[in-house]
Amino acid sequence: MDSELYLFVLWEKARPHAEKIVADIARHMKVLAVLNQSWPTDACRGYARFYGAKAKLAAGKVESCGGGPFVTVIAEDSSPRYGWRETSRGTECVNLRAFLMKQRYRGWANGGHCVHSTNSRKETTRDVFLLTGRTYDEWRCNRTTEGLTVLPGETQELELKIVSTESKGRKVR
Repeated sequence: MDSELYLFVLWEKARPHAEKIVADIARHMKVLAVLNQSWPTDACRGYARFYGAKAKLAAGKVESCGGGPFVTVIAEDSSPRYGWRETSRGTECVNLRAFLMKQRYRGWANGGHCVHSTNSRKETTRDVFLLTGRTYDEWRCNRTTEGLTVLPGETQELELKIVSTESKGRKVR
C-alpha cells in the first residue's frame, strides 16, 4: 500500500503536551509540517464548521478543548494498515497506527477529545483542506505552506481560513 498523509490537531488545551506529542508522531511517521494556527473568527463557529456540529455542541467543544491557538501536524505514514475500530461515529475502518496514536495522545492530554486526528485518507483530504486551504495532493507533492517549505521539526505560522467543503477539489490560492 502507498504511503498516506494524516493530520493531528492539538486543540488549545492539548498544547502543553505538544512537544511530547510531536516527538512521538515523528517516531512513528514522517512529520511534514507543524503549524501554529488560530480560528479566524470565533472558535465556536470554527468548530461548528470543522465538525459539522450544531452551535450547542460546538460551544461544548470550546469549553472542553479551548478556543485559542492550536497546533496542526501533517505527517506521512509510509505503511498504513487498516482495521475496524469503534470510533465516536460508530464502527469504522481506520488506519490502525493513526488511531492508536490518537488514543495515546488523548490520554497524555488528560483524556477527552483535545486531540483530533484523521483516521483515513478520505478524512485527511477533507480536514487538511478545511484547516490549511491546501489540497491533500498539494501537501503530498509540494509540502509547502504559502510558498514556504516546512521541514520536519520546524514550525510555521499559517493563517487559518476555514474553507467551505463545496470548494473541495479546487485549487485555493
